[in-house]
Amino acid sequence: MQIAIKDKPVIVIDDAFLISEDMIHYINTSELEFKLDQAIISDFKSELRKQHISVWNQSDFIDRIVVKENEKIDKNRLNNFSKNLNSTQKLNLEIAVKNYNMDVQEWRKFPLKISKPIYSSSKDFAMIGFIFGNDGGQISVYNFQNEKWNFVGNLTKWAY
Repeated sequence: MQIAIKDKPVIVIDDAFLISEDMIHYINTSELEFKLDQAIISDFKSELRKQHISVWNQSDFIDRIVVKENEKIDKNRLNNFSKNLNSTQKLNLEIAVKNYNMDVQEWRKFPLKISKPIYSSSKDFAMIGFIFGNDGGQISVYNFQNEKWNFVGNLTKWAY
């Protein structure tokens, strides 16, 4: 999971994003910018039917703040979270949280909504969906090779 969220926003909504089959139904692997077997897409579609509503907990993330929809972030949570950040990271986080708290509904880049990983039947590919505040989203594919997960590419992206 760390590779998937590495460059993503730090505030995460606790409700996991459910990827609908429609979101990947029309994907043609020959049109992707990366090589991916159509059988992997079929695996993903099959596994999507097994998804259920779920939530993320703070313990699922070591470097993210998990919030409920429309929840403001209090100073204590921010201080606990920012203990291991350098001064620049702390300042950037404080500014972002202040702006986020001022108008939770209008934030463009976060809170981040993340799906639970959807794995191929062989478990060597995973698909994870992201929604970036009210700015759009993407569904990304990862491959497990050499004992680690690697980003392969995006199946789809959208903007609002």
